[in-house]
Amino acid sequence: MLQPNLQQQCKGENVLRYRRADVAGGLIEQCPFPKVEPSRIKECAEILDVYYQKLISNLDQIQTLEKLRDKLSPKLLSGDVRVDSPK
Repeated sequence: MLQPNLQQQCKGENVLRYRRADVAGGLIEQCPFPKVEPSRIKECAEILDVYYQKLISNLDQIQTLEKLRDKLSPKLLSGDVRVDSPK
């Protein structure tokens, strides 16, 4: 979590007053960035990796379902395939 004074520095007009030229001209070295321990970065990366892997899995499932839909829809509409309703 950002420190209160850092939160104020990162809001509104303070952020907008930095132009690309200011950042390229070395002003970025004066920006107060929080120091993060490498162990904390690794911990966050491990947590995010779980979500990233789930995202990839979901995208694979979406592709599989889209292919199945594209194959079955014409057959259902033409009557080649019927789906019985549960009793």
